[in-house]
Amino acid sequence: MNRSETIKHPNCPQWLKDADWKGDVTIDDSGFVTFHKGTWKDGMWCDGTWCDGTWCDGNWEGGNWKGGNWEGGNWKGGNWESGTWMRGIWKSGAWKSGDWYSGTWCDGTWEGGTWYNGAWKDGTWMSGVWYGGAWRGGKWLNGFVFVETSCNCQLFLNNTTNEIKIGCKIKTAADWYKWFDSNEEYDTPRNSKEFKQIYKAFLYVIEVLLGGKQ
Repeated sequence: MNRSETIKHPNCPQWLKDADWKGDVTIDDSGFVTFHKGTWKDGMWCDGTWCDGTWCDGNWEGGNWKGGNWEGGNWKGGNWESGTWMRGIWKSGAWKSGDWYSGTWCDGTWEGGTWYNGAWKDGTWMSGVWYGGAWRGGKWLNGFVFVETSCNCQLFLNNTTNEIKIGCKIKTAADWYKWFDSNEEYDTPRNSKEFKQIYKAFLYVIEVLLGGKQ
């Protein structure tokens, strides 16, 4: 149903009628809302399932976000399964997967995904990849942190397990030493300039970040 059809539905909740949006919505006999696609311009989302679309502004009070783009507003609680977060304030809830580009994380549980930038104030980080940003407090349980090097290699360090990720391969420092001493190749030829840069970045992680530990 489009917006004009939705607000006439006998089970349409008042918060959905009051909000500014356009798209495709279904409502079951209990009043449960499923937003299939469209654009949410402003208003308060109280409960239901968001499948896809663009969220421009407003307050998310609770519910399940399955995918789409978040461009601004306040997230107060609920489950985020996947999608792209461009900016805004996250106050509470569980993040399952997706890409975070900017914004402020106040509290909640991060279960997986990629964090590119923004401010993390509190909460629990369970797993995922951290590229950059400001970490101001909270509990880090597991995950990989991007290591900046002069060669701009895709190299990450897990500060909990001391595992190193180069490209898409994950090994302990000792296993990486064995691999570099072997003749095995992945995508980068051993006789290339790029391979030498990767090895130099690996040694930097061992000596500077891990203090020579293997």
